[in-house]
Amino acid sequence: MPSPVTVPALQQMKRDGRKIVGVVAWDYQMAQIVDRAGVDIVSVGDTVGINLWGQPNPLEVTLDEMLVVCKAVRRGVKRALVSVDFPFGPLQQGSQAALAAAIRLVKEAGADMVKLDGAADFPDAVRAIARAGIPVFAQFGITPQTALQYGIDYNTLLKTGDRLPPEMTARMVDDAKRLEKKILGGGMTLEDFADQLRQVRKMGPIGQLLIRLAFAAGASAVVATDILPHRVQAARAAGAAAELVDGGAERERLLAALGGRPVDAAIEIAGVDDAIATAAILVRPGGTVVVAGIPSGNESVVPASVLRRKGVDLRFSRRMNRVHREAIALVAGGRVRPGEVVTAQVGFAAVDDAFRTAARREGGKVVVLPGA
Repeated sequence: MPSPVTVPALQQMKRDGRKIVGVVAWDYQMAQIVDRAGVDIVSVGDTVGINLWGQPNPLEVTLDEMLVVCKAVRRGVKRALVSVDFPFGPLQQGSQAALAAAIRLVKEAGADMVKLDGAADFPDAVRAIARAGIPVFAQFGITPQTALQYGIDYNTLLKTGDRLPPEMTARMVDDAKRLEKKILGGGMTLEDFADQLRQVRKMGPIGQLLIRLAFAAGASAVVATDILPHRVQAARAAGAAAELVDGGAERERLLAALGGRPVDAAIEIAGVDDAIATAAILVRPGGTVVVAGIPSGNESVVPASVLRRKGVDLRFSRRMNRVHREAIALVAGGRVRPGEVVTAQVGFAAVDDAFRTAARREGGKVVVLPGA
């Protein structure tokens, strides 16, 4: 059986210039047929109101109704990516209502992506949904929900097949560019994410080395966080954009430091489940989350739904012979200098003091040397 279609797979198809095939389905049997035919996207359309229920337009379709329809389609799809239309209402009611609706469509109905009509007019809602790890399909131009503002009868347009006037097609392009600029900030495009922005959470001695390792691997920027001021200062000295966080404000501070942009790779070294969840939210679709922290128990909990929807590559660090050899080579080649994170060297007589310093999390790495 072919691999399931993911958002990163669709993005790669676009980069390769391959056609992406999408078909609308409103029930289980239709979903089975189109999925077996090999389409890439099965779209659960709110036009179910017009075509199956005899409604004059899709504006009457409710969220609860879309949940039922999407559930049926989801059961019939094994390979294709399932996209579901947002019904009219939640998006127009504000970011929180839109996010709540998106979560229900994904959690209860099994959607892989939500499609928003007129998304350019609601950038804050789009941003809130995307930050929650839910892929967004932004639809522009004449849609069932936006036809009113253009003074067009959508049913008539479908029946006559009239072409859109040039000014409307130009507006579609402008809307797309406007939304991209508002969501990504500074006119940044999706291609700019290839610049390898990495995020490191918690910056003890291992985190400080990871900052240096990220730059050695070619990262153009590194963003890091910690709750201790001296660690933040050390990270900034190493070239990272470091943030001091406390009181549960870590994600907000990170998002601000990132300018709303997702990262290519997030490295978790705190050893707590919340850190893994933060990494999953901040990483871009198709990016990488590395879990390197050691939990206090023997288990870690990962946000599987977010990671799966975004097609994230989840990795766990391992200490093996190959890794040791690579680490030695990095140090021998001067690409990483462990001595930069050492703040004290003591002899055996001062071992107790060294452990007390480490327990208080003061300074960086304390090294015990026989002859010191």
